[in-house]
Amino acid sequence: MVGSKGHAGFGLRRMVSKFAMIIMGLCVLAGSPALAQVAVDPQPDVAALAKTWQAARDQGKLGSAELLALKPGQVDAGLARDLIDKDWLDLGAWSYPEAKFGVGYAQNPACQHDILRYQSDGGELHFSLGDLCTSPTQAKLTHTNFQLPPPVKVAVQGKGGDTWLAIDAWGKREFQRVVAYRAGVLVVDITYTGKKTDRKVKFRAVRIAVPRTFVATLPGK
Repeated sequence: MVGSKGHAGFGLRRMVSKFAMIIMGLCVLAGSPALAQVAVDPQPDVAALAKTWQAARDQGKLGSAELLALKPGQVDAGLARDLIDKDWLDLGAWSYPEAKFGVGYAQNPACQHDILRYQSDGGELHFSLGDLCTSPTQAKLTHTNFQLPPPVKVAVQGKGGDTWLAIDAWGKREFQRVVAYRAGVLVVDITYTGKKTDRKVKFRAVRIAVPRTFVATLPGK
């Protein structure tokens, strides 16, 4: 998932992202803007969004000790509903192999906010608000949602300590275990294989539910 400093781009998302980047590069070489990152239309109040999302980060971001101490099981019953009704601020992830957070997670204030939005059928959309550190007055909310329906679909499976995000893309499926979801803060474990039986965690990712406060017209809509 596209533009994120954290979980996005791993597993099936890595496959989708790499394919999109290859096609994007070919389009650039050919002079086509079809897959370039483009501004959301209509453009929302960027300053207000940045302020709201930074406040959500400040309130929901977990330190390494607290994050790594979490055990599966603290999952609010409303996760499946919230997945569709809310937008998701993708903070990034703790990397177990590197024993540290990704660059995007550690930034404060954030130079870029990455947003995941799920359609009623679980189709995953990607939005990004960048340039907040370099040229905040020129920052724009952009998207890369050019393939509709989206190539990635996400659904909640199970309940309690056995809750998973089931992620389908191009005929393949992987699972991310929900470690916790409380007070709008979602923590998921991403393993090396994406299988439920794989207990070797590569990343522990953090996403925060935020209200949907902008409208985006998508291609073909």
